[in-house]
Amino acid sequence: MGLAGALPGCASAPTAVVSLPNTRQIDTKMADGRVRRIFVLLPQTPAPPQGHAVLYLLDGNAMFPFAAQLARMRAGRPDAATAASLVVVGIGYPTDALYDMSARARDLTPPALPPGSDAPNEGGADLLLDDIAQQIRPMVERIVQTDPARQTLCGHSYGGLFTLHTLFTRPAMFTRYVAASPSVWWRQHAILATRDRWLAQQRAGTGAATGELLVTVGSLEQQALIPARAALVRERRMVDGARELAASLQGVAGWPVRFQLYDGEDHGGAMVPAVAQAVLMAQRSGPPQ
Repeated sequence: MGLAGALPGCASAPTAVVSLPNTRQIDTKMADGRVRRIFVLLPQTPAPPQGHAVLYLLDGNAMFPFAAQLARMRAGRPDAATAASLVVVGIGYPTDALYDMSARARDLTPPALPPGSDAPNEGGADLLLDDIAQQIRPMVERIVQTDPARQTLCGHSYGGLFTLHTLFTRPAMFTRYVAASPSVWWRQHAILATRDRWLAQQRAGTGAATGELLVTVGSLEQQALIPARAALVRERRMVDGARELAASLQGVAGWPVRFQLYDGEDHGGAMVPAVAQAVLMAQRSGPPQ
């Protein structure tokens, strides 16, 4: 039933699906035959000489609409000239659901160590990174001119884990990273071994890329709101894990790291302010802060 027919007092009238101006939705087949749904918000202003800044979002079905609207609202403010124009790209799935839980478990988790020990339907993060580098990013760049020096990646939960994996294994792929409520606990904290290798490279002076990282988490993510989940919540240590990981990365030359705790937010609620910060971070001109 359309909205007009569903609300009391509304006259019956033809209805249409709500759409966001200046956006595109593209279902594109990857090299391995999988189809990914890509959402793109295009700026309303011409590209500056260096190109538009870009924000890439994982879980695009859920996160893109909010980020796109926020970017549009900021562009419409009287002081919009002080903020960089922004392309928003959501990487999602060909479904009307907010999440494809099976596909995201496959795509957003890193390959297990030792190699070959992946659980079923896990460990596909490097394949998604290849898709971004070889097909998704080139497609975006054919549509709109982008700035290679202002490329931001943002992911929440498993997406936050993916964001950390990207930073630690392909740090030059993006210049700004937002790991929101990252699943540091996954596979007995396997991401920490990947972090340690990255830290060793940075300290040895063999890591040429520079950029910045924001780690966020909600203050309620370590509280058991449902008694049946108490043991799982204690084991995962979402708040402590995020805070400790951010602290372990402090002082790395060329990589300023910030930690943000969202007071009063649980795991799902913490996604919203994280995406808002990611938009601000991606739009910002100038050096890392």
